[in-house]
Order: sequence, then structure tokens, then C-alpha cells
Amino acid sequence: MPSLKHRIKGLAFYQANRDRLQGVRRGAYSFFAWTVLFPWYRVAVFLLGIEHVCGALARTYSKPRAAFLLTRFGAHIGTRAQVCPPLLVDNAWVAGDFSHLEIGEDAYIGREVFLDLTDRIRIGARTAVSGRVAIVTHVDTGPESKLATAYPRQTRPVEVGADCWIGFGSTILYGVTIGAGSVIAAGSLVRDPVPAGKLAAGAPATPVRTVESNGSGA
Repeated sequence: MPSLKHRIKGLAFYQANRDRLQGVRRGAYSFFAWTVLFPWYRVAVFLLGIEHVCGALARTYSKPRAAFLLTRFGAHIGTRAQVCPPLLVDNAWVAGDFSHLEIGEDAYIGREVFLDLTDRIRIGARTAVSGRVAIVTHVDTGPESKLATAYPRQTRPVEVGADCWIGFGSTILYGVTIGAGSVIAAGSLVRDPVPAGKLAAGAPATPVRTVESNGSGA
């Protein structure tokens, strides 16, 4: 049984080196998870499908884990890009992985962003996508719906250029291209292309002014 003196010394050592010791412990956990558990995780994905990984992205709050899962299963994530989970990814089963998703370098994806990967989504470098933005790449009323004749299924990619800012809670519909340096006001519904360097707002969103090079006009 350690003496009181040794206990006090041990506690003092822990307090002085707490951050370093916790870092070593987290590193050991990560090493165990990805070298021992991850092969079994891949088996689960093989058996249950890519939607199993989508569920993990919707539950985690770890940026490194989200980035690892996205890139490990086919997404292209640029250097220094930040993806802030939870992330809501739908229809990844179409491609069988996340290869329909491309995020440029230094881009930012906020929490609870919804990504429909029925078709391709490309987000340019240094673009910020704020929280709860929805990017939709298809429309489908369902094959049994009476509306299917009037509104047939359509799929088209979405492309957001470099240096854009997509405001909180906006929705970008299928087939939309947003030009470089544009700003989408919070809560907007974007169904038509937005020219480069424009501020668009409203539902449906329309260009209302030009964004100046110094960022004014937003």
C-alpha cells in the first residue's frame, strides 16, 4: 500500500502532467480503435451498407472521426478543410460510398449540414457552409405517387464555387451552380444559378447586390 507521502507525490505528478498523460491515453485509444476495431467496422459496413457510416456521421461530434470516415469511404476532402459533425448524409447508397462529395481546401462545413449524395456535390476552396444548410441533388415524389407523372424524378449535381459563404439554414436545390465569391443570405431557397460575386437572398433567392472585393455589400 503506497504511503500518504507517495500518494501526494503521485497526485502532484499527475496534476503537473495531466494534459500530456491524457493525450497519451487518447492516442492509445485511437490506435486501438483504428487498428483493432476498424477492420470489424468495415465488416459491418459490408454487411449493413454505407448507410451504417452515415449513421455514425450523424451521431459523432468528433471532427477527426468525421473527416476519417468521409475520406476512408470515398469523399475528397481538401487540406485544412473543416467538417463539423454531426453531418447528415443521405442517399450515399446510390454510389455505394461518399465519392459524390468533394470539399475544397480550407473549406468549412458547419454542424447539422444536410448533403444529398444522389448526385455530385462540389464545394470550392475557402467556402464556408454554415450550420443546417441543405444541399439537395434530386427530386422524387416516389414511383407510386400520383404526382410522379407531373413531377418525374430528376437528379443533377450542385456546385458551389470558391470563396463563397452560404448562410445558416439555406437550401440549395438540384442543378444549382453558385459562382465564386458569392454570398447566400441565411434562410434562402436557391433554385437558380447565382452569378459569381453576387449576394442572393430570399425564397426563391435572387441576386440583390454585388459583393465587393473587401467583403462589403453583404
